[in-house]
Amino acid sequence: MFAWHDCDPGYDDALALAMLTASEKITNMSLIGVSTVGGNVDVAKCTINARRMLAISNHPNTNVFTGASRPLIRTPIYCPEVHGETGLDGTTTLEKVILPPLDEKIYGTGKCIKAMYTQMMATPKGSCWLVCTGPLTNAAILLSTYGEKFAGHLAGLCFMGGAI
Repeated sequence: MFAWHDCDPGYDDALALAMLTASEKITNMSLIGVSTVGGNVDVAKCTINARRMLAISNHPNTNVFTGASRPLIRTPIYCPEVHGETGLDGTTTLEKVILPPLDEKIYGTGKCIKAMYTQMMATPKGSCWLVCTGPLTNAAILLSTYGEKFAGHLAGLCFMGGAI
């Protein structure tokens, strides 16, 4: 089985990402990519947080694609009182993780959505899960753009959703 994780790493999503990478040995679930979406903090900080979590989870080569910076309709609302200014305030381990520069080829919503579609479609039919633990903006764009081509390919969609 395969998984694509779409997230906005604050503490909850960082833990979900760590659990997903750790579960590869237990569940035979292979992480094929990560996309970030603005949510707990802005998307640039979410991307840094995802990359740092992958680095300390021994998955530094997993591609992280920067996706939607804002919801489709309303203005973004961040939660610094919960997650801090960085989304993961209060940790000292993550702050020390040195990351290479972000590859500009994988930055931007259009490139992110294309990568999600391409990499998930490259898996055998019915073997890939889309795991969403942040705002569902990237998933909405993915399914509205490629829905008919994508129908029946995914094993399923797993999401942790919320509302205002």
